[in-house]
Amino acid sequence: MNYKKAMTMFSLSAAIAAYVVFAMTFVSAYFDPTRTVVVNINSFGEANLEFLLIALGSPVVLYWLFRMFDISDRAMKRPIKANY
Repeated sequence: MNYKKAMTMFSLSAAIAAYVVFAMTFVSAYFDPTRTVVVNINSFGEANLEFLLIALGSPVVLYWLFRMFDISDRAMKRPIKANY
């Protein structure tokens, strides 16, 4: 597995994991009678490690999003060509 494929797989996994966490948090709050959820981010002393993972992983995920959707300035300036 080359570097770019590994980075793409990591980024895709991080994006899917973030979606699952947000969705589960919303569903938990939605089905609670008070429509609230308390999120404790340091119950096991993991907050520092999670911050480090987010800080190091965010640039990779953003790079993947720009690469995947090709939303760079260079891509926006290219003329659109039909592929018939």
